Amino acid sequence: MYQVSKSFELVNGKVNYYGHSDVYFAYYNGNTWLDDIPKKDNSSNLIYDHAECDNDATVEWDYDLWAPKVKNLTKAKTRCSLYFKTGKKYSITNLINNGSYEQPYIQTTYDWKLNTYTIITSEKAYQGSKSLKFNANAAPAMTTQNLNITAPKLNHIYYASLMFWSPVGFTSTDARLNWWNSDNDETGVLTFLQKRISTNNNWQKFSGTDSMTNETNLQKTWYIRNFVVNGNYATYCDNVLLIDLTEAFGSKNEPSKEWCDEHISYFEGTTYIYK
Repeated sequence: MYQVSKSFELVNGKVNYYGHSDVYFAYYNGNTWLDDIPKKDNSSNLIYDHAECDNDATVEWDYDLWAPKVKNLTKAKTRCSLYFKTGKKYSITNLINNGSYEQPYIQTTYDWKLNTYTIITSEKAYQGSKSLKFNANAAPAMTTQNLNITAPKLNHIYYASLMFWSPVGFTSTDARLNWWNSDNDETGVLTFLQKRISTNNNWQKFSGTDSMTNETNLQKTWYIRNFVVNGNYATYCDNVLLIDLTEAFGSKNEPSKEWCDEHISYFEGTTYIYK
């Protein structure tokens, strides 16, 4: 990882490149050269967009450090052009408590409730050391995890995702993540994920968006339900996210599911993102 400042040496007399003996950076707003990285406080309304580097090097942007992370750096004096674009800083909140399953499990009203077929385990984990295990269940019963939560807000768009591991040959009659009050599709449930499939011994992200446009049941008790029905093998779940996109980004400005998949990694509580 290389942090950049105007104090670094120049390269070949090109005043728009700064760096040290390994990598040099130039900064652009579109095609317009910038004399420094835009400020982290977003006062310039510029956010990182992409990078172009020599020698097949690649860049990931670290939003916490507000600096580039260079990968595949094989040659000294590699040059990278960092491109910025107009964007804003947004606050986003994960509505799921302990979606990583790393915290001690305490059975209370607002913690996950696990039935006989569902346990928190250290056998596998996508991130950290623990995950949720759905045991194989040949009986016609639901392997489920319920979480009490407030009702969704009318006409708000929500995004949910989770990481899922299943072996080769896994099948089930149903496997969902939903926000549930009843089985009425119009008034009682938001379904984000449905029919998870075999991931061939790999972790895979499943995600979706949904919104409630009928207020009939919004004064009642709602739950997050994460379940597998009739799974022929044990499977694992990690990093459950649920975000109110309308609350975070504003009505008519909600990002797509595909944008969320690419840009929103798992977090707990509240964090910031740039769009």
